[in-house]
Amino acid sequence: MSNLFIIGNGFDIAHDLPTSYEDFHQYLIRKYPNAPNMRQSFNIKKIKMPDGTKEFNKDEVVAFLIDRISSMEKNGNNWCDIETSLGRLDYENYINELAYLSDKEIKALIRDEFEDGDFFMRGDGYDMLEHISNNLLEATIIIQELFSEWVNTIDISSTFPMNSFANLLNPSKDTFLTFNYTTVLEEIYGAEDVQHLHGIQNGEIIFGHGEEEKDGFSTFTFTTPPLLLLHSILKKDTESILSDHLYPFLDNLVENFFENSFEDDVFIEKIYTYGFSFSKVDLPYIKGICLSIDTSNVTWYLHTFHNDEERKRFKGIIEECGFKGRFDTFS
Repeated sequence: MSNLFIIGNGFDIAHDLPTSYEDFHQYLIRKYPNAPNMRQSFNIKKIKMPDGTKEFNKDEVVAFLIDRISSMEKNGNNWCDIETSLGRLDYENYINELAYLSDKEIKALIRDEFEDGDFFMRGDGYDMLEHISNNLLEATIIIQELFSEWVNTIDISSTFPMNSFANLLNPSKDTFLTFNYTTVLEEIYGAEDVQHLHGIQNGEIIFGHGEEEKDGFSTFTFTTPPLLLLHSILKKDTESILSDHLYPFLDNLVENFFENSFEDDVFIEKIYTYGFSFSKVDLPYIKGICLSIDTSNVTWYLHTFHNDEERKRFKGIIEECGFKGRFDTFS
């Protein structure tokens, strides 16, 4: 009947689009040029605006985020796996700084965040420290807003199709599962049956880590609740994506096949993965596909961009996800 294409970010990058995590890093530096030169500190606080609302200084927040994410990235300032980094954020150095402050010093730091009455109603220094920890939480969550802003700046208007890929497709019959936010498949290749698992430009953007819950973040227990909440907020809700997007999409695919197929038709004969890294956070989707489709007669095609060792590793991962068919390559 049709082929299934599983598309990752390497596909957009192959079209010379600036969609890597390092491109996001550079976007932050360009938009907030003061951020790289700011000293990072636990003392991230809201500023009272002319209209009476309170907001963070975006340069300060971006400086803080760049510091925390870069410290978790395996290549430091060259970001390559920000979603994994978000699940491993470490605030211990910031919390250690707080431990050496007296109640009086803490109050002086956050006094301008409260109206006089509210300020003096607060409790001892531990309440103040919890307030600062909550500020760390709120500042970190802004990464989701910044990421969505960046995604919506990606322009595909000058993108051209690659003949090698276009020759593989039947845009009206093939099925596409994409982890990308752009509409390259639809607008450049004319693909009709496309499911964006993590959202789409100018719509909802799903972005987060896949790490398990942590037992705690610090020896200072007053910081644990807000930072555990942060870990939960930044975690990608894979189960909801599976139930709300992937499974209905596959169910609809099966229904359409049996309604319109002939006796000798094959449901899915080939699966192609292009630009997909098989990262831990996305493996539940591969398992979901292998559970929903009889893969015993399916050929899974891996791109020759990856070397033999990488393809061998990918094969092992795919088989662990339940794949029963054979493998081949395409270029």
